[in-house]
Amino acid sequence: MPESESPSPSELEFTERMQRADRWSKWIAIALTSGFFFVTLLLTTNVEFSAVVAAAMGIGVRFVIPYRVTISRPPDEREPLVADQRAVQFHHGAAGGALILSSVAAAVVTVASGESTTGLVAGGVGLVVAYVAFSKAFPSA
Repeated sequence: MPESESPSPSELEFTERMQRADRWSKWIAIALTSGFFFVTLLLTTNVEFSAVVAAAMGIGVRFVIPYRVTISRPPDEREPLVADQRAVQFHHGAAGGALILSSVAAAVVTVASGESTTGLVAGGVGLVVAYVAFSKAFPSA
């Protein structure tokens, strides 16, 4: 947009919504990460495993919330979540959803099997499958 043009009210509103979503997603991610860490720690007594799956959960939340705000705009008004086109492009909604789902799957498998390695492998496989499925099912941002 040229410097002489001022942003439209809808663009300003969207920018404010995105900034608010970014701020809130930090707090939501911290809360969910902390809660998921302590729950998985109680269920598995494995600190390392709990840290890994909780971190993946938090990262997933940080991807999903801005993605949801972006897709709330009509498709012709959407701007990419990563402005630098030289950066690696990926589907933020699919990545976030897959990270959240795979964290939960890894925790469930670990609790059921008693083996954190089995849970992490299941979570890794689930991550790949979920990302591919979600990237086809979710709208692009």
